Amino acid sequence: MGKVIIMEGNISAGKSTLCCELRQRIPNAKAFLEPTLSNPYLEDFYANPPKYALKMQLWLFRQRYRTYLDALQYVVETGNSVILDRSVYSDWVFAEKNRIDGNISEEGYQYYMALRAQLLKDLPLPHFTIYLDVSPQVCHDRIHHMRKRDCESSIPLDYLAGLDTCYKQLLR
Repeated sequence: MGKVIIMEGNISAGKSTLCCELRQRIPNAKAFLEPTLSNPYLEDFYANPPKYALKMQLWLFRQRYRTYLDALQYVVETGNSVILDRSVYSDWVFAEKNRIDGNISEEGYQYYMALRAQLLKDLPLPHFTIYLDVSPQVCHDRIHHMRKRDCESSIPLDYLAGLDTCYKQLLR
């Protein structure tokens, strides 16, 4: 039976790159990459986090949940492995960072946490999770000097450092 493998890590840690590399090395594996560029809230979020954080977080959570279900279905139907670029489990990292920053209200955060608890309660865990522990500074440099996506051009180092802290909290 195939395995569910999740890549986790900060923005621009190398998750997609490693997913694609592993897909080439694991026979018949399928990569499920995060739909970053099709996110309808991403650019607006970076321009005005308090206005768009909860909307974006709920959209991302639903996308990550659906992607995880699609990946599980693929494993069951084909017997092959899947590799996911980020997961529904680490979605909390971004919600928590936005709560800490005051971009998501306590009421909005409680709604998110209740939805998360409901949807994750019976969801099978992945077989493997690989965390790419890349420093916030390296991620910041990659974002601004390698990827150069317009929607990410305003990501500050302190945001990446905060995500790194939240990831460490999640992984405890």
